[in-house]
Amino acid sequence: MHDITRVFLERGLDLQVAKIATRHDLASDAFYVVNRFGRKLGRKSCRDLATVLEERFA
Repeated sequence: MHDITRVFLERGLDLQVAKIATRHDLASDAFYVVNRFGRKLGRKSCRDLATVLEERFA
């Protein structure tokens, strides 16, 4: 989780909520992030963030 939140910080994003759940041997993490102005991310920003996360953690 530390590595993922570091990506948010590097991109100037603010983590508002993190939900981490486990069930048996499966884990699910959900993050709600906003931009530096407290607004939700637009489609392009979401795609860019997804690309960076996939490149780093895939």
